[in-house]
Amino acid sequence: MSTPSTSRLEREEPAEPSPGELEQARAVPRRRMILGGFLVRWRELLLVAAALSALGALVYGTHVRDGGFLMDDWSNAAKTRFLAACCGTGSTGQGSGYLAQVQNLLADGPAAYHIGLPVLIPFSFYAFRPAIAPHLALAVALGVLVSGCMYAVLRSFRVAPVHALLMAALVLLFPWSDANRLWAMASYNQLAVVLWLVGLFVALRGLRSRGRRAVVLHAVALVLYAAGIAIYELVAGPVLVSVAFYLHRDPGGEIAWKGMALRWVADAAVTGLTLVAVVALALPRFAIPLEQQVPFALVVADESLTLLSFAAVPFAQPWRGLVVGVLLAVLVAGAVVRGRLSADDPQRGTLGHWLAVAAAGVLVVGAGYALPLLGGYGRPLSAGIENRVNLVSGAGYVMIVYASAAVAGHLVARAARRPPAWATAVPVVASLVIGAGYVGLARESAARYDRSFAEQLQVLNAIRDAGPYPTGALIFPFGYPSFTAVGVPVFAWIWDLPPASKIILDDPSPAAFPVLPGTTFTCADHSVLPSNAHGLGEFQRGRYGNTFFVDVPSGRTVRLDDYAGCQAAVARFRPGPLMKGRECALAGPGVATRLGWTCEDGPPPLMRP
Repeated sequence: MSTPSTSRLEREEPAEPSPGELEQARAVPRRRMILGGFLVRWRELLLVAAALSALGALVYGTHVRDGGFLMDDWSNAAKTRFLAACCGTGSTGQGSGYLAQVQNLLADGPAAYHIGLPVLIPFSFYAFRPAIAPHLALAVALGVLVSGCMYAVLRSFRVAPVHALLMAALVLLFPWSDANRLWAMASYNQLAVVLWLVGLFVALRGLRSRGRRAVVLHAVALVLYAAGIAIYELVAGPVLVSVAFYLHRDPGGEIAWKGMALRWVADAAVTGLTLVAVVALALPRFAIPLEQQVPFALVVADESLTLLSFAAVPFAQPWRGLVVGVLLAVLVAGAVVRGRLSADDPQRGTLGHWLAVAAAGVLVVGAGYALPLLGGYGRPLSAGIENRVNLVSGAGYVMIVYASAAVAGHLVARAARRPPAWATAVPVVASLVIGAGYVGLARESAARYDRSFAEQLQVLNAIRDAGPYPTGALIFPFGYPSFTAVGVPVFAWIWDLPPASKIILDDPSPAAFPVLPGTTFTCADHSVLPSNAHGLGEFQRGRYGNTFFVDVPSGRTVRLDDYAGCQAAVARFRPGPLMKGRECALAGPGVATRLGWTCEDGPPPLMRP
């Protein structure tokens, strides 16, 4: 039986493509690189890392050069150098070496509220001492790493490179979480977010695998999740909602609901066990009663809407109702238009994609505040070093704003009968304008941190020049401003100035304590008792002959030798202002950076959110 002959069409050689067709074929990869979606590759990640690093250096480079330690940094420095006591004179005598440093950091002080930080901190202080700038450079580098990991996760959901890069850059600049990039101690928190994002990326890769490989990949993700929570328990909330990203990554339901449920149960179990370990091994934190959680949640929700409006309009004091209303109207309009499009219309998928990004942003915002809600600490509009609470949620605000701009772009392009590619211009231009506002606010904030370090050096130099001091001396400096802005302290708590004085004196024996406005001193027969609502009390009682008052502006120093000398010194020495140029006071007792301000000449000088 003979085989059928092939047709003339099949025998003909394909025609040579025209120059126009060749150019169009070459343009497709370029267009996909900007607008299309494909799996992220290492070369792409390296280029993104280089771009984000350049942006970080441009915005935060002067802070790395001019900034310094703040608050908890001094405690970490003194503990790793001297195994010093957190908030008093002397050292703990726990031996020497890395394990002793871990034990000392875990025993008391700011790092002791976590179980991961005491393990990490000695490495950086061993590598960088006595230099300070590398600590600040590391803070920026970790911020770049967070944004780079966010880029990779966005790309795994087929967000186009240009959009993923712009969102990652806005997160790096986001000025309402900048404590994590300007403050060395808070910068370690970023590593927790990196571990969560890398774990999420690995878990998503596991969804594309089967059998043993899928199990191994999710097990790796669980290890990364646990390590992140151990460093900063704030990421426990994002870990628990990661299943939503699993479900979105598997829209066809190729993985049975049972498989998804098992993944979530594993995530929840690891989260719970890690939090139990944190509670057992770290200094205790307690959840507030439920009747207090609900009102606090309402405050957080209210402030979240305000912060969303600032995130979209960072140039002035926008009207929250208008900005949030516009964002909501755009997203609702996008959902309505999408619902009216046919299933085969490409714009239906595109609008659905950006609506999903906005929904993911809302989820990230809520998850980022889950743990603070339980503990009753940290609010979206917290200023200065306290805005670290927005570390995770900041990415959510950016996603909501960017996705709204993208939806608006597609609606405008559709109404104007322009090609869909034109819609890209709206979120790109909007992000560049918003980013310019972020840069201005970030630089203003960095300047406040830099001024704080300059003021700190004046206090420390005055303390050093007034020495030498006897063993176990207590030193009280006067006349310096306690803050350069709300939430940006000079010296304002019992675990910043005591260790800083040990570092400047190169001696763990003495300790200086901050004298905030409102501090009083009571002279007794053999000692003087300092008192304020911000940490000073019986523990800081100083005996005569071993207690010193130092006036920072003039350098005048008095040793309190007896009751009469104490009375004379208390009458002569006065605390400095809360902040230069303003008559302000802290509202309530507690950690000074977490309190509200009241000022006689108008509203408190809050950092513009």
